[in-house]
Amino acid sequence: MTKTPITIDLAKKGQLTTMLTNLEFPDFGSEAACFGQDTELFYSDDTKDIAAAKAICADCPLIQECATWAVQHEEFGVFGGLSAKERNLMRGGQPPVDTQLVAKIRAEIKFIFDASAREVALRFGVQTRTVVRWRNILRPLGMVG
Repeated sequence: MTKTPITIDLAKKGQLTTMLTNLEFPDFGSEAACFGQDTELFYSDDTKDIAAAKAICADCPLIQECATWAVQHEEFGVFGGLSAKERNLMRGGQPPVDTQLVAKIRAEIKFIFDASAREVALRFGVQTRTVVRWRNILRPLGMVG
């Protein structure tokens, strides 16, 4: 049975690079206004807590970076002065990037480049020339294993 890797499907749609960028939570450290604050406040469903968390964010020098990252990656809580509902609206109702899926994609890219073309072909039920084509699709995107 022939099976195209999700990596290749995403690359052909032009979505692979975007999915793999800015995945890890930025390390804002002590510069962030929320540093040392009670994290429960940022994950509460209570409107008063949400308002209090947003007020902390409003004074943060890193609010924009945090918000940008959170729109793509966070489903719950207040980040960058935005509630989960606000970020969902900004994503157009689309779910945030699934970090487990991204880990799977990275492992798949590594396998496609590190294993022999024969091994990759056997796993996906394709010919080795197809594996060579896949590698040629991924190389220009900087996806070398």
